[in-house]
Amino acid sequence: MSIRRVTSGLATAAILAGTAIATAGGAAAAGREPITGHEPFVIATCAGGEEIWAGVEGYVNNTREILDANGEVVGVVFNINYTLSSTLGTTGEAFYAHGTARLALDFVAGTLTETGNSRTMTKPGEGWVLKNAGRTVSDLWTGDVTWKAGPASPEDAAFQCGQFGLEA
Repeated sequence: MSIRRVTSGLATAAILAGTAIATAGGAAAAGREPITGHEPFVIATCAGGEEIWAGVEGYVNNTREILDANGEVVGVVFNINYTLSSTLGTTGEAFYAHGTARLALDFVAGTLTETGNSRTMTKPGEGWVLKNAGRTVSDLWTGDVTWKAGPASPEDAAFQCGQFGLEA
């Protein structure tokens, strides 16, 4: 399973949390709401059958609706910060990636544009082992990346399993 599902999950969770703090007229909302509505899920199964689970905790810092000329919502922008976990199901050992992002959902174009430092994981003595930052445009409905600029570390099964010394 692709880690892109995490970003899609973040967008969905941000919508749920952001709905609580959105204001009328498309103005920026004050306040901070926890990201909810996201359950951990398997992102990799290693060669020995071990499962790696992804989870997310964080906050939607503000939300702004984008309105068309008729006052209809055609998009939503969220600013979020979060921690993504990769947890080995058999032991509970976990690694954490931190991120901050601006998620812009364009319902007319069907895109999700993510800008910021979406995922950084460091390990003592190694520095960055994961760095995804810059700008990514994805299909809002499928999660498929259509354009990317900036560093993009692999987040596939080989990476996930390798963090725990396992083979993919």
